[in-house]
Amino acid sequence: MSSVLTEGILTIAVVIAASTVAAVFVQGSYQLNQAQSSYFAMASDSASTAVKVVFAIKSSENNLTVWVKNTGRSYFSGGQIRQFDLFAGLDGAPEYIAYNGSISGWSFSIAKDYDGDGNLDPGETLKISIWLNYNISAGDYIVKVVTHNGVSDSYRFSV
Repeated sequence: MSSVLTEGILTIAVVIAASTVAAVFVQGSYQLNQAQSSYFAMASDSASTAVKVVFAIKSSENNLTVWVKNTGRSYFSGGQIRQFDLFAGLDGAPEYIAYNGSISGWSFSIAKDYDGDGNLDPGETLKISIWLNYNISAGDYIVKVVTHNGVSDSYRFSV
């Protein structure tokens, strides 16, 4: 009788141990699947994002105007555009320019918002005004735009 009781207890212990191992394995598989899904979503976002700096000019003594075309398949909301990183200045020594929305930094408008939704949709062009802390003199300049998810383009021009 004691061997039957011992076998019963061992069987229950083995079932509990197997259940614990299975639960740990299922939880680990779920976490791996979530991480993989997150990675693929970020990769898809980057793959569908593309911008092209099409032109830049000196528009006043300390102001540059830059036009950036959305050549990708996804749109940018105003909040995402405010997260862009801009670098501008003499070629070889550009400076980070913070978004400010007014004089001192940079601001933007959509040059032609075809559907009027306030988003920079594929094919639309962003007009960026950059105010520098110095007067722009003759020389070679660079502007680099980096989107919220790391996609970038740059443009070199001379004044």
